[in-house]
Amino acid sequence: MLLDIRGFPGGVVSERRKWQKLKRRKVHSLVLGFKNAIEARAIDAFWISRKQGKLRKRPEKIAQSLFAVFAMGVIGQTGCLLREVASGIGYVDVGVIFSRTLHLIEMKVLRDALVGPDQLEQYMQKEKRREGFLVLVDTIPPHKKKILPTTIKTPSGLIRVVVVDANPTPPSRK
Repeated sequence: MLLDIRGFPGGVVSERRKWQKLKRRKVHSLVLGFKNAIEARAIDAFWISRKQGKLRKRPEKIAQSLFAVFAMGVIGQTGCLLREVASGIGYVDVGVIFSRTLHLIEMKVLRDALVGPDQLEQYMQKEKRREGFLVLVDTIPPHKKKILPTTIKTPSGLIRVVVVDANPTPPSRK
């Protein structure tokens, strides 16, 4: 029997197939697919040593790069992906365009307290967007994790929070 590596869990090909079947494509689905892919296949991309709690240099840039590769593999020609989009005096980490609409995605590495909502809200205000996505790569040790909101209401609109668990409890320790 031949192994079909194109369909492995968290793989771009299987995610692209799901994407193509959607009647209405949403950025939220793309971000959740990214979360699933990272948790299934790419946690080690962020770590020098998880056991010692040592992250690689610039883990936020690693997250942005992984998202860009994943998103372009999934959306192909059905959309456009932009990185470091100038907005006011700052830069939105990732912009995804579908049907002439810019969707804002801010990526942060969660080491302790929640970070990013204020920054994303400013971008939403500047870009006149009522929705933005905050993707948090959670590197907090399993015994110190906190429950985070899935949405944050701001004067500028709604921030959807997606947490990527990059430091889960190993199955051998459950």
